This record gives sequence, C-alpha cells and structure tokens, in this order.
Amino acid sequence: MDSDMKWYGGVGIILFFLIIREAILLPLTHDEYSTIAVSFQPFWDIVTYKDPIPNNHILNTLLLKCNIIIFGDHLFSNRLHNVLSFLPYFIYSVLIARQISKDIVLNMLFVLMVNFQPYVLDFFCVTRGYGLSIAFQMASLYHAIRYISNDNSKDYFFALLLAAIGVIANFTLLNYYLPLFGLLIFYSLKHSGFQFHLSFKKELATGMGISLILGLFCILPISKMVNTNQFVFWSSNNFFNDTIIPLFNALRVGVFYFKWSNTIYASVFLAVVVGLMIFVGYFLKNKLKENKYVMFSSALLLLVIIYNNLQFYILKVPFLNARTSLFFVPLVALFIYTLVIMESENLKYAAKGIAFSIMLLCSIHLLRGYNGRVNYEWYFNQNTYEVLDEIIFLIHSNNLPTPVTLDCHWFYHPSLTYHINNKYRGIIELAPYHKETNQNSTSTYYYSEPNEVDSLSKNYIKIKEFSGTYSILWQKKQ
Repeated sequence: MDSDMKWYGGVGIILFFLIIREAILLPLTHDEYSTIAVSFQPFWDIVTYKDPIPNNHILNTLLLKCNIIIFGDHLFSNRLHNVLSFLPYFIYSVLIARQISKDIVLNMLFVLMVNFQPYVLDFFCVTRGYGLSIAFQMASLYHAIRYISNDNSKDYFFALLLAAIGVIANFTLLNYYLPLFGLLIFYSLKHSGFQFHLSFKKELATGMGISLILGLFCILPISKMVNTNQFVFWSSNNFFNDTIIPLFNALRVGVFYFKWSNTIYASVFLAVVVGLMIFVGYFLKNKLKENKYVMFSSALLLLVIIYNNLQFYILKVPFLNARTSLFFVPLVALFIYTLVIMESENLKYAAKGIAFSIMLLCSIHLLRGYNGRVNYEWYFNQNTYEVLDEIIFLIHSNNLPTPVTLDCHWFYHPSLTYHINNKYRGIIELAPYHKETNQNSTSTYYYSEPNEVDSLSKNYIKIKEFSGTYSILWQKKQ
C-alpha cells in the first residue's frame, strides 16, 4: 500500500467505525418500522408495490428481507447492508479523486466533501434506501468519468447500470439517471466524431436497453405512488425554497456558525460556488473548454437541476425535499472539486488555499455535527431506549403489577412498538396508535411531545424530560 492509500484508508476506517457505532447504538427510527414490516411480504409484492407505501425502497427492502432470513429480525443486522454500502461509497469517492488528479491534498478535498457530512453518514446507519442509492451513484460517477477519459464502452455500460440499480434503491435517483444517460449519449456521439458509427449505435442500444428494463421495473411502483398521492410530503413552491434550502439546512445538522436564517445560509453557499465559477471562468477562460472534467461535472449538475425543474413544470411532480435530494451532494462536490483542480493547473497556491480552507471547514463540521446516538432526520426517536429503561426502573422500584400501560405521541409509536415487542413483551403494553393527543388516556404512563403539555397536565404528572424538552414522560395521577 502506497503512502497515499494509507491516508485514505485511515480516514475510511474511522468513518466506518463511526457508522457501525451509530447503527448499533441508534434506536429504531420511525420509518424503519414500516420498511421492516414490508420486508415480510412476498418477493413479488415488494417488487410490484402491492402495498404502495413510500417506505418500500425496493432494493433496500429486498436486502433487508435477506438479512432477516439469514440473521433473524435484529436491528443491527437489519441495517447491515446499508452499513456495508458505505464501503463502496467511500472507496469510489477515492477512486474518482485519483482518476482526476494525483495530488493527495487536492484529492482529499473531494473525499472529505462527500464523506465528512454527518447528515449523509446518518443514512448508512438505518435500513432505508438513501445511503444505498448514493453508494451506487458514486460508483456510477466513477465509471462515467472513466468513460469520458478513455472511451471504453465497458465504463459506459457500468455507469448506466450502476445508476439504474441506484434508482431501484431509491426512485428519486431518476433525477440523476436520466440526465446522465443523455450526457453519456452526447459523449458517445462526440467520441465517434459526431458520426453514427457502429460504436455509437451499440452504446445507444445498450443505454436504451438498460433504460427500457429500468422503465418496466419502475412503471408500476411509480404509477401506484402517483395514484395514492405518495408525494404529499414534497412541496411545490420553487427549487430554491423546496430543495436547496432544506438540503443545505439538513447538511448543517443543527450546527450554527452565524446567526443566519436558513435562506441566508443557502444563499451564501450558492454565492460562494457561483463566485468560484466566475473566478475560474474569468482567469482561466481559455483553459475551460479544454478541461473535460469541469465540463462534465458542470454539465451533469446543470442537467440534473434542469430535469428536476422540468418534471415539476411539465409533469407536476413536486420538488424534492432534503433526504430525497441527497444525490446532489456528490454532484456539487464533484463540480467544486473539478474547478479547484483546474485552478491548480494554473494557480497552484490559490487552489491549495481553497482546498485547505474547505477541508478545514468539513473537518470542523464533522467534529461539531456528528452524534452517534442521534439520527438528524428522525431525531425524535433518539430517547427510545432511555424512556423504556426509565419505565422499567419505575416498575421495579414501585413494585408495579405488569404489564403497565404506555400511551404516546404518534411520532414515538413505531419505535416503541418494535423495542417493546422485542424485549418488553408482557412487561409494557403500548396503547393503540392515534394521531391526536389522548388527554383522557387511562394508560399508567404517557410519552409526549412538548406541545402536548397543556393537554396532559390535567390528568398526568411530569416525571422526566429527555434531551432538553424534546420529549416528556408522564405518569397518571392517582
């Protein structure tokens, strides 16, 4: 192993350890419960979306089903395939950087930008399809970059195939697959001298074949999602407000650097990126067209943004939210990285300065934003283990007859159901699921959101607050 690989390996091992740790320590999150339930359906029902719920990310659900068959229904093993998917995500990020440059300092810029993101790392710790999909996206990007460099049809094939598999892991990756396909067709035509040579026809046929198979696989599930209004959680204002601001806010994972609003944070980030583009474009405009990596990364990012807007204005598909737009992270990082690489060829010290600044920011953000016991997207489930331990302590210390009854806010119901069924069956009995606050509940304990205080304080006594005021455990008044 050369010295460069030791640095990459060291970073990868640390991050992989953090992901394993979080996957072990994190209680079941809200949406995982439905995903696990779907995994017990027959194979054909999963693939055809017989039960059309958005928690069925098909490839993830099928891998989860395999895990349960092999290991049984255990939380860590249910998450195992997503934990392992971080390895190709990280490895291919290194391979992409090394394909474009041999400078380890500049290469670390890309590696850190895509890996030192606590919000991104969270998705490799839960049994959902988001982390899985961007792992395939990263592998796809690597082969696409190789293809524009060496005109090898194998790389063209794998770039599309891996992207298509990523779509099956999470349908929102169609926003990446279709623009990539269009761009690779352009490069195929360019490689053939803009003549319809046999090589171009073969690659076009390959791409059409992969797209046809993917389309046949997706048409039934997506049509069921549309017919059952599964996009209700997405918004229909504009791309900046509905996608950029929520994604950038999520990537901050609650870390504040300045007293700015979410809009200002996102606007400043865009201004920095646009400023970098203008700087490079002005000082290096004669080199811009010659740099194939900058042209590819900027064209792909632009096409993805255009496609995402077109599907809203033409097909009326709402804009993506934070977690469904996760695939933008590798695309934006690649774009910034290729600009810095091009700058380094002409303004070496300026490029190194920018690279060090961004890497320092990424490192600080990981240190400040990472929390191995909390998943930012489903933060409200962080205290499941603690509240159950508290109830067990109260049962033993007060010699309460079992099972004791527990009611809760609907946010907490799936996580509590899973862990009670696995460990506390016959000791704790959970009340039926309900959306409204049940202020007349007869349950011995009630686990609530802070905004339920006024409704519950008449009949319940507050016992303990968890994580500040995120959640509260109450006991029925005698």
